[in-house]
Amino acid sequence: MPEKTDRDRRFRNMVYALILAALVAYLAYKFLHVSIAMDAWTSQTIDTGSLPAAR
Repeated sequence: MPEKTDRDRRFRNMVYALILAALVAYLAYKFLHVSIAMDAWTSQTIDTGSLPAAR
């Protein structure tokens, strides 16, 4: 007897929803990482020193 899950629309839609939820969670997680990295990058100051200009 074939498995009912192969043709069950409710089960298939639940699997698609689970995959979509995992994708959205992954993208939100990566967005958080990138935003933290960009905040750290923009808050860094570049120390150029106090040397006079080259002639």
